[in-house]
Amino acid sequence: MAAALVATGAAAKRIEPSALGAYVRARVADKASDSATAVASYTAALTMSSDAAMVAFRAYRAGVDGGDYALALRAAQTLERTGIVPSDARVLLYIAAVRERDWRAAANRLDQIEDQDGFDFLAPLFRGWISQATGEKAPPSKTTATAYVAENDILLAIARGEPGDSIDAVSSLWSTDRYRASTLRLAAAASLAAHKQRSAAIGLLAGDDPTVVAARAALSSGKRLAGAVDNPARGAAFILARMAGDLMNESSARSAITLARFATFADPASPNARLVAATALGLARRNTESLALIDSVARDPVYADLGRSMRIDRLEALGRTDEAYAEAASRAARTTNDLTRLGDIEARRGRFAEAAGHYRRATEEIGIDKVGAPLWLALGNALDQGGDWRGARSAFERALALSPDDPRLLNQLGYGMATRGEEIDRALALLRRADAAQPENAAITDSIGWAEYKGGRIARAVEILERARILDPVEPEIAEHLGDVYWAAGRRVEARYAWAAARETAAEASHDRIDGKLDRGLP
Repeated sequence: MAAALVATGAAAKRIEPSALGAYVRARVADKASDSATAVASYTAALTMSSDAAMVAFRAYRAGVDGGDYALALRAAQTLERTGIVPSDARVLLYIAAVRERDWRAAANRLDQIEDQDGFDFLAPLFRGWISQATGEKAPPSKTTATAYVAENDILLAIARGEPGDSIDAVSSLWSTDRYRASTLRLAAAASLAAHKQRSAAIGLLAGDDPTVVAARAALSSGKRLAGAVDNPARGAAFILARMAGDLMNESSARSAITLARFATFADPASPNARLVAATALGLARRNTESLALIDSVARDPVYADLGRSMRIDRLEALGRTDEAYAEAASRAARTTNDLTRLGDIEARRGRFAEAAGHYRRATEEIGIDKVGAPLWLALGNALDQGGDWRGARSAFERALALSPDDPRLLNQLGYGMATRGEEIDRALALLRRADAAQPENAAITDSIGWAEYKGGRIARAVEILERARILDPVEPEIAEHLGDVYWAAGRRVEARYAWAAARETAAEASHDRIDGKLDRGLP
């Protein structure tokens, strides 16, 4: 979402020798994803060469990416003096103005944002908050960001002390989109409580979600909730964190990190903004930084539980699997979600019997008739990998009954049946339904070819598996299957080439099996 910047001509100032070493260190750290060293080195380079646009631009990016507000702001101000300002830097300059409570400067920054493409849709949303701070009448909101208008208006109304229908609006959103409404409910409840409307805040917090339960308990015991949205800085933080979360759903980690960092700059105390930033960093595999942000909310009575849940994922991503397992186990007595997480951890460790045990216990605690398709699929996979095909097939059938058009399930069940020679015609029917949903999926194409082979249709199997190989030239299972069907078709030289290719990328545990085929062929 950020505008590109190429420093040329007069904008590309000469970097003084005293700044060059710091700049080089910063660039090396950048490439190594060492954000702490990059931030420190860019800070030094910017200090020694404050008029160099190239240094300032790199420093700006490092400051935002590394969560260093002082560096990012200083670099943005330096870039502004050069006349070359990335569009997202104008958002940061607006944040700086509202943090200083300089409403005139903030309004001017919004004019600048609105005059450029990129973030212009934010200006009408933020103007309402400036009006709330100054007591002026808010201008009508004209923005294309319709997904954020309703939420922004709800929080603005509460901040003005005029909640009106806002409480009903939050409840209505909860019934249609629980993901979005969960964060809004917490923010609205904290805002109502800050305006001494504690009973109304508690009324918003219905349900048994652990975070909501914690918020309700905190309010009922007279504690203050963090996360109130009651001024322009916090209003900006809420919207920016929401945008970052939406971008993460689109797997745009870099942009999500930028917006999440802006949210933490606008409201450094916001536990929600910190956890959103932690999530974005996790998507970018910056797990150490993510874990530090998660741990920063460890004492918050509402968000700590969510943070502990996220912490388990980060620990596992860092290779600290035993710690992740221990933390999940300590929570499993309270939530079936953590029972399934224990199963997931065990499955990733290759301990499939243990994984299946956790999944079975989760199904029992939830109630067989209430278990969703994803848990049945997880149980089926664990049983299948552990050698219990009969149990696996039963779990897959249950999952398919609940989600009959899921291509993963159709492929899993169809392939498993075909591999074991069970109901080949039905297996093919399942796999063709999966293929209709995802015709370019190499794994599904491979499954169909393998099912045709198991059904004795060798020429058809060769044709389909060759197509699967084109779709994914490096997947060893596809190459091995293709070698098997070439052998069955009498194409022995091609079979050995395919097996040799499979061995190149196959896991070491498969080498003996493939070596046997290379030496002796198929029986």
